[in-house]
Amino acid sequence: MINVKTKNMSQSRFIKFITVSSFIVGAIFMAANLFLSSAYADRVLPGIHLAGIDLSGMRGSQVRAAASRVVAEQNSIKLSVDNQNFDIHAADVDLTTDPVAIASEAIKTNQKPWLPILGFVQPPKQLGLRYQVDGEKVQNLLQTILPKFSVAPTDATITVDNGRPTIQPGANGKAVDPNQAHSLLTDALGLGATSLHLDSAPVAPVLTPENLQPIVAQIKQRMKMTIILSYQGKKFQPDAATIGSWLGAAEGDNGQPILVAKPDQIKKYLASVSKSVDIKPKDKVINTVNGSVQSTTEGTNGLRLDQDTLTTSLAGRVLADQSLKTEVPTQVLAFKTIYNRTYNLDFGKYIEVNLSMQHLWVYQDHQVVMDTPITSGSTGTGHPTVQGLFAVYTKERNRWLDGRPLGYNYDVYVQYWMPFYADYGLHDATWRHSFGGPDYYYGGSHGCVNMPPPSAAWLYGWVDVGTPVWIHG
Repeated sequence: MINVKTKNMSQSRFIKFITVSSFIVGAIFMAANLFLSSAYADRVLPGIHLAGIDLSGMRGSQVRAAASRVVAEQNSIKLSVDNQNFDIHAADVDLTTDPVAIASEAIKTNQKPWLPILGFVQPPKQLGLRYQVDGEKVQNLLQTILPKFSVAPTDATITVDNGRPTIQPGANGKAVDPNQAHSLLTDALGLGATSLHLDSAPVAPVLTPENLQPIVAQIKQRMKMTIILSYQGKKFQPDAATIGSWLGAAEGDNGQPILVAKPDQIKKYLASVSKSVDIKPKDKVINTVNGSVQSTTEGTNGLRLDQDTLTTSLAGRVLADQSLKTEVPTQVLAFKTIYNRTYNLDFGKYIEVNLSMQHLWVYQDHQVVMDTPITSGSTGTGHPTVQGLFAVYTKERNRWLDGRPLGYNYDVYVQYWMPFYADYGLHDATWRHSFGGPDYYYGGSHGCVNMPPPSAAWLYGWVDVGTPVWIHG
């Protein structure tokens, strides 16, 4: 009996110890929870990071400062594509973030309302920057960078060698997927990354030796057709190899190759035909001396092969596999009229006006006795000064020049008026502050030759009715 009692007492003490221990542990656990709940009510739990920064224990204001610092320090991200680097600045894409939202997320992350201590045993977590970027600017930026690494694929082609259509293989190109690049770059900016690597991927050609086989068969069939072109009894017949060179392949609307004509190759053949058709026009030549016709050589029209019309016709025929016998179309080439103007300035006195130099010279006995800058007609507004050899046909003082009957809005007073052709004349222009400059092109007269008042006064006293006036460019 003694042994049994002793054993029961030992068990009771053990149970009591366990109960007390559990109570103590529970009390400690609850106390720790209460302490942590109070201590980390507005702090970030351990294991929370932002762009490589440990936010453990930080208050909201500290997290906001850290987030702002990350954005401020993120001046650029190094983008590498096929081992070439580019610096993309945050300002280039208008990168912005919300520090307040980041702080709120950081404090709430891994918080356990009833048992906050469990938040200490959660795995580490990387927060995003809660960022925004201008998607259009990211797209525009990539559009300037990615094409530098893009190589267009080379399609297989069909050539005619020794009279036989032969397929020349193409080659792959390469490119970076712009949508994937946009997504990866945007994510990298949001994580505060300092670098991002992109690899280009192969791009296969559309036209390959395999899918061009049916086109080769169509070209072989069309090389058997007959085409005969005629002109004034002459006949021109392209051989099979030439017809084959007029045809090739291109990508159709469904992504499959289709047979197409090559207009440049057809015109290359027609250029040889035109040598037997084309006739150059003979220009009409009129020779004048001092404005008077001295001799005339009559002109004749020419002729040329209408290559555009014939090219369109031939292209349609070979695509439709329809033989053709036809007279070639031609076009008339009109002759031009060329004026050979010469001036015999062996006069005792005459006036020369150079429009390109905007200057006037007065000659007497083969010597310059006066020269002056001028402002001529406004060529840019459709009022150029006439060119040729003329003569002063009258002289007038104190004249009003009224352009309204001619449809022009001007009515000006001049002291010296010396007309030389129709309503064109030499006169003073007191309203102008400068002469001789390029402003005449848009700011010149309605065709008259404007002169400084002192020069116009001198010229008026020197010139006679009938004095030649030579005006040229």
